[in-house]
Amino acid sequence: MKIRDLAVAGVLLALILVFLLVPVYIGPLSLAVVAILAVIVACEFEGLKMGLFTGLAFGVTSLIASFTTGAGSPTSPIFHNPLVSVLPRVIVPITCYFAYRGMRKAFKIAYSKKVAFNAKAANRLSLSVSAVVGAIVGVVTNTTLVMGMMFAFNAGKTFGNTTIGTGLLVLTLSTNFPLELGVCAAVAAPLLLALAATFKTGNRDGLAPILKPVETLESDIPVEETVDNDILTQTADDESDLPTPSSVTTVEEVQREIDEE
Repeated sequence: MKIRDLAVAGVLLALILVFLLVPVYIGPLSLAVVAILAVIVACEFEGLKMGLFTGLAFGVTSLIASFTTGAGSPTSPIFHNPLVSVLPRVIVPITCYFAYRGMRKAFKIAYSKKVAFNAKAANRLSLSVSAVVGAIVGVVTNTTLVMGMMFAFNAGKTFGNTTIGTGLLVLTLSTNFPLELGVCAAVAAPLLLALAATFKTGNRDGLAPILKPVETLESDIPVEETVDNDILTQTADDESDLPTPSSVTTVEEVQREIDEE
C-alpha cells in the first residue's frame, strides 16, 4: 500500500472514530452520518477494497460503541448483535460502489454518442452525479438493513422506554434518515472532487475521465505552402544552360565580319 493510500485510510478511520467517541443522538438512535460518509468516500475514491475495509471498521466501531460510549442509550443492547451492528455496514460499500460505477459507465455510454462536448465539464458532471447517487444508495442501504435486522431480531421488544415497532420506524424515517441522506448527498460530490484534485488521482480507475479533450487532426492543421528544394535546384540548372546576353551574336556583328572579309 502506498503512503498516499495510508494517508487516506488514516483520515477515513479518524472520521469513523469520531462516530465512536462523539455520538450524536436524535431520539433513541445515534446519527451515523460521519461514519457513513467515510465509507462512501472510501468506495468512490479508493475502490471496493478500501470501501469494505472502512465498512467493516464502521461496523466493528458500532459494535464497540454499544458497549462503551453508547451504552447509556436504551437501544444499545440491540447493537450487541453483529448482524445488526456489523453486517449491514459491510454491505453498504458494496451497493454504494456498484451504484457509483454504474452511473459512471452510464455517463460514458451517453457521452460517447455526442459529437460536440466540453470534456472537462462532462467529466465533472459525471463524477458529481455518480457521487451523489452512490451516497444516496449507501445511506438507503444502511438504514434499510439496520432497521430490517433490528426488527427481525427484536420486533415487539421494549428497551427502556423504546419499543421496536412502527413508532420507532416512523421516528427514524422522519429524523435520522433524512439528515443522513441530505448531508451525505450534499457533501459527497464536492469532497470527492477536492480529494481527486488534492491527490492528483485523475487517472485512477474510479476517477478516470470518461471523455478526453478533442485532439486536432493533422489534416486540420494549416500547411504552409513551400517550394520543393529539388524543383528549385532543377530550375537553377536549367537556367544555367541558357545563353547569357554576352554570348549571343547579333546581326550587326555578322554583317561587320562579312564586310571586313
